[in-house]
Amino acid sequence: MKYEYTYAELKNEMSVLENTFSIVRLVDPIICRVVHVTLQNDKLIFSPTSPCYQVWNRSQQCANCISARTLRSGQACTKFECIENQVFQIICRYILLENTKLILEMGTDITAFVLDSRKTKEEIQEGIRDLNHKMVTDPVTQAYRPHYIEEHLLHTAMNTGNNPYSFHLALIGIDGLEEIRKNSGHLACDGILRAAADSIRKYLPGEETGAFLALYNEDTFLFAAGSDTHEELKEKLLKVIHNAPAVPILFGEKPLSLQLCAGLITCTSPELIQKDRLINTLDSLREKAGQLPLRLADRIIRPAQDQIM
Repeated sequence: MKYEYTYAELKNEMSVLENTFSIVRLVDPIICRVVHVTLQNDKLIFSPTSPCYQVWNRSQQCANCISARTLRSGQACTKFECIENQVFQIICRYILLENTKLILEMGTDITAFVLDSRKTKEEIQEGIRDLNHKMVTDPVTQAYRPHYIEEHLLHTAMNTGNNPYSFHLALIGIDGLEEIRKNSGHLACDGILRAAADSIRKYLPGEETGAFLALYNEDTFLFAAGSDTHEELKEKLLKVIHNAPAVPILFGEKPLSLQLCAGLITCTSPELIQKDRLINTLDSLREKAGQLPLRLADRIIRPAQDQIM
């Protein structure tokens, strides 16, 4: 599949696609904006316009953002979305336009093809929303799957609501989960994971504040937030760690204690948001936290400053 285009090639292809699709647009999923491209004096001008998610009557990036997934994977992706009483199939393709990465998004109305006399439009739309939700969430913990981090972290960080700028990341690890799996089985392991996720949600800011909770790997959660101060979030993380519940398991065995440790980073400038650097630093902080009495290691990263706070 072609992905490298000149301006003339892309403009011509989009004009052809408009004969088939009711939605044809270029999207930058990092900033979640529709991008209008023009050629002026032999130079391409990229002009971000409206938020791409507005067409679906949303106030923030879609949880199941296939434009971000297409950018991450380089592979074409598809999903279904609803606008009022219409159902759309959305197809996304990766585009490289003179070294600028964009997503070509195409949507077609398939309402007539999915209507079922046994179901109302509202039931069909609810089913599509549930499907989109299940595609990005873990069934055991209801946290987002690991790929969500790659697809949402930068956009969430760049759009934090705090002023002055402050964006927080935490890795919350579970001690001994592999040992629990070996000794007590997968059901016990699932119970530990579910209890950890519930404990995190109990004390940390919810999604309505722009935060999200995702699985980072088999025994670790990543939490991202743009609300609260560093000290406020630190206190809430300590509550998560110190109030982690014991988890009963089947067959009358002794309840398993839930042992958590966490690394916390706060960035004070959007220019400091570099995913790989932050995650690597968080990994180190979480490892350090495992040897600390409080079991939490934290750090504030400021421009031209790199000390432990």
